[in-house]
Amino acid sequence: MKKEYQTVNPSNAKLLETYPMLTLPEIDQTIKKVKNAQLLWRDYAIDQRIECVQKIKALLLQKTDQYARLITNEMGKTLKESIAEIKKCAFLCDYYAEYAKAMLSPQKINYQRLNAERVFAPLGVIYMIMPWNFPFWQVFRAAIPSILIGNGIVLKHAENVIGSACAIEALLTEAIALPLLKNFVIDLAHSEHIIKHCDIAAVTLTGSNRAGSVVAKQAGEVCKKTVLELGGSDAYIIRKDINVEQVAKDIVNVRMLNSGQVCISPKRLIVDKSIKVAFEQAVLNAVNEIVVGDPLVESTTMGPMARADLRDNLHRQIEESIAQGAKLLTGGHFLETDNAKGFYYAPTVLTDVTPSMQAFQEELFGPVIAISYAGNDEEAIELANNSKYGLGSAIFTKDIKYAKEVAEKRIEAGMCFINQCVASHPALPFGGVKQSGYGRECSQEALRELANIKTVLIGS
Repeated sequence: MKKEYQTVNPSNAKLLETYPMLTLPEIDQTIKKVKNAQLLWRDYAIDQRIECVQKIKALLLQKTDQYARLITNEMGKTLKESIAEIKKCAFLCDYYAEYAKAMLSPQKINYQRLNAERVFAPLGVIYMIMPWNFPFWQVFRAAIPSILIGNGIVLKHAENVIGSACAIEALLTEAIALPLLKNFVIDLAHSEHIIKHCDIAAVTLTGSNRAGSVVAKQAGEVCKKTVLELGGSDAYIIRKDINVEQVAKDIVNVRMLNSGQVCISPKRLIVDKSIKVAFEQAVLNAVNEIVVGDPLVESTTMGPMARADLRDNLHRQIEESIAQGAKLLTGGHFLETDNAKGFYYAPTVLTDVTPSMQAFQEELFGPVIAISYAGNDEEAIELANNSKYGLGSAIFTKDIKYAKEVAEKRIEAGMCFINQCVASHPALPFGGVKQSGYGRECSQEALRELANIKTVLIGS
């Protein structure tokens, strides 16, 4: 009897679907099928590939409601957030349809009398390991640049969003008319077999630090490239010259998106201590406006967390941080809605958080605002960098010259936004440093990471 996974609706804890896992022979057969499709696909002209990406965009827009409802049912974000996710995937397709041809064109190497070019060729079949928090967006931002290069894809999606993975496979197969992306429902123990398979050229993973280190080790043993987008505990420096009410509201709204389950969410607020009282009250005012409930209901602004174990772990981190001295201003407990028992957690605010506490050193992947205080700019920068993570960051201040200097030279992160919360965008390189991983997604960098940057020279 085959092993299987079950998906569960986090808003009511009810079973959605059951999916049998592939056996090793089935895994090998599927990799071979994708490899054969990739060998055909690599000979498609870039204009043909772009045409297929435009078909993908059309299907996304045509089936937006269907896909959005699937996302919400599988992992719990509000329906309006799921709709926005699908539209963002379509926007990404638009971006690459417009710019990929120029980005992938051969580049003449002008030096002395060298008759040489830099060309961008496919690597082959890419193994993509993707998370549940943005079931479509995370896959598309990795997959669309890769298929434009000429690669094929085998996708191991998170176990709680297998329905989304199946829908993505069907969508791409319809648009491309080749089995260029295949979804793998597998026992995790078989992942190493896939990584080390002779027809797998590289691996890209978005996930935890633990998963990233395992994948990097396994891929390194067979000299295969990896791109890792791992955890984040983004620090936001809040100086005293800001509009307190507006900045607090903007940050709370972004932090509570997707029930706080966003890698680039503002997880550590480093606030000038002179505005402590006003800032805390402004944060509480914004939190009190959040409506937690059924994610399919229009008036809901925050749904459940994606899984019970994630909620339980978040609660443990909060309780331990309080035991370590953090002050709980609101929240810190499970919630049950009127209509059903699901994996809901109250929007939570912790203050007086210090570097010795879990809320500072660990990633809190849920609806929690953690506030620390700094006496001056140098202390704020030191606190911001006092983390093993280095994904996103932000500075809020009226002094743009100062903020730009700090963003460019002082903050240890892959991204730093000024007077705006960090967000992913097709045109902006996305990725981190330190334990937040390496490599970049989006923009032209995504078209380089999983390409063979090949030198072609013609002798005299």
